Amino acid sequence: MVSLYSSAPARVVAVLLMLIPHPSLLLVLVNYHLRVLKSPARFLFHLLATYTLTFLAFSSLILILARDPGPVTSPRTAEAADSLDEREDMSFMQALLATEEDDPQDKRPGNWCRKCSAPKPERHTIAVRAGGKIIIVIGSATDVFTNQTTLENVSPFLLLRHLPPLPRPPPDAQILSDPPLEHQLSHAQRRLVRDAHFHIRAYDVGWRKNWAQVMGWDRPWGWVPRLLVGGGCKGDGQTFPRNPRADDMLARLADELVSIDKD
Repeated sequence: MVSLYSSAPARVVAVLLMLIPHPSLLLVLVNYHLRVLKSPARFLFHLLATYTLTFLAFSSLILILARDPGPVTSPRTAEAADSLDEREDMSFMQALLATEEDDPQDKRPGNWCRKCSAPKPERHTIAVRAGGKIIIVIGSATDVFTNQTTLENVSPFLLLRHLPPLPRPPPDAQILSDPPLEHQLSHAQRRLVRDAHFHIRAYDVGWRKNWAQVMGWDRPWGWVPRLLVGGGCKGDGQTFPRNPRADDMLARLADELVSIDKD
């Protein structure tokens, strides 16, 4: 998607393709619903549905143009390559003979291959990779206003990876890993995490700032230059401002995970 809409003519064509049907559609709505059926209610309903879908289409286009943090590469790899030509000139045999010393892997549990161990943004997101770029995908308007990705919204146990170090458990209690894993939790602990998921939003900094992060503007007419010429989003796409209250709430959740196991 990024390579398709990366040039200005392609963006203009995309906008024209979305706007071309509207004159004919308006003629049909006016002639049929107002003049033939004489039903303003049906006319307004179809008009509202049409331009709601149009707004969503333009929002999707703006997201593609604005939310483009670029390829995620290892700092060591970036420093070792003096230029893009050097990276592209690596032969197939050199790639096969590359050793772990050249590109060390993270040996944490669950990381089995280079793709699992590759550098990633700090948030667990659903991402579309196209043309060497990674785009964060937002699931719905609710996620936009709360600054949550789709997985953060639907999976409460992603909170576990943000927890601070757990307090020392009593001798007879189950010892959890750091951070704890979902399958290690008891029924009461799982319920506690699900309840906390409705209140703890680590990246929710207010709906106005959330909207500005996703759409790439915070001024009333900021969508105009984004739509016409594109441009970067707010931030680097790798790090995100955090909710100042989230750390205290996560610390409280960590304490309750240990204390509820005592009971």
